[in-house]
Amino acid sequence: MWLSEERTSYLLKVYISGAATDTEEHELYEWAAEVPDDEELRNHIAELMVRQSDDECKEVDWDSIYERIRGRIQASARSRPRPTGQWLRAAAMLLLISLSVTSAYWFSAKEKDPGPVAESRAVQTDIEPGSTKAILRGAHGAVALSGKDTSFVLGGNRVQINDSGLHIAKGKAVQYTLTVPRGGSYRVVLPDGTQAWLNADSRLEYPSVFTKDVREVSLTGEAYFEVKTDAAHPFIVKLPSSATGEGQGEVRVLGTAFNIQAYPEDHKVITTLIDGKLQVNSKDKQLILSPGEQALLNRGGQLALNPHANVEQVIAWKNGYFRFDKADIYTIMEQLARWYNIEVSYAGNLPLRHFGAIISRNNNISGILNMLEATGEVHFHLEGKQITVMP
Repeated sequence: MWLSEERTSYLLKVYISGAATDTEEHELYEWAAEVPDDEELRNHIAELMVRQSDDECKEVDWDSIYERIRGRIQASARSRPRPTGQWLRAAAMLLLISLSVTSAYWFSAKEKDPGPVAESRAVQTDIEPGSTKAILRGAHGAVALSGKDTSFVLGGNRVQINDSGLHIAKGKAVQYTLTVPRGGSYRVVLPDGTQAWLNADSRLEYPSVFTKDVREVSLTGEAYFEVKTDAAHPFIVKLPSSATGEGQGEVRVLGTAFNIQAYPEDHKVITTLIDGKLQVNSKDKQLILSPGEQALLNRGGQLALNPHANVEQVIAWKNGYFRFDKADIYTIMEQLARWYNIEVSYAGNLPLRHFGAIISRNNNISGILNMLEATGEVHFHLEGKQITVMP
């Protein structure tokens, strides 16, 4: 059950004052019951109320409030069938899409009940999520791929696709290009056993056999790598060229897990280290990353370090989620555009608001747009594959 922050804030205030109706208490308990983790519920309640301006809320024993709510949920759970694991996973996927603003807006105790959340006016039609698909190009040919098990010959080599991804049997040294379109994603196993997950609108160039002292691939778009350890043969990811046509840089690793976001339209290439150690090189600088750090390489070739990357947000796409932490509407729509293969335009003066969300990428787009509309900050018009974002 999704509730806006303003609605949840109101329900908590009437609850602690003892003025909540039975319906309002039920609504609050339903919301709390769908938070899958006890500590997350405690923190969420505290975060919602810590900014309250009135003294009454500041003096509340929030731990006691948490215990009362959690106790009521547990008592209710004992009186009804236990939810299935599938239901709990769905609740976690669709748990939250909340609005946070630069200057937080809260109802005071004297303000009017905002009432039930209004039904969204979002799209009447729908667009399904992306799927497993790509195009593999080899010597003098190309094959459209899906997630189905198959086997074929391309460029003189046997190509096999199964649950673990795309494999090319060792044979002739042929250069391949795996292109994942908008609305797609794909997993590939490179000739050394390294695995790469490609996000929508991405391209990976790699050989069927690594024949040099280094294992070298080229990436445009976004990919998550789990590199097979081989100290004698460093793994190198060549990054897209800069606006001037010069090499944008490279990521050099021995054995590690990391994510690279390198879309041509973005202002910078972002390399995030998950595990191990890697080196990011620009034309005149290099950075050594430790886990949890990011290298930011702008289109001018300047390289900077972010020591505190939001790793969960970075790799959410690989794990099947959208995760937005204080993201503006343009950032959100950019990701939706790639995954749902849509075109986005903007009309009017959109508010400078930031959103937080954890949402399954398996949802049709209407579910996400409806939740965004429920904040009251943005509205959408969908016609075919074109979405217009309006205030």
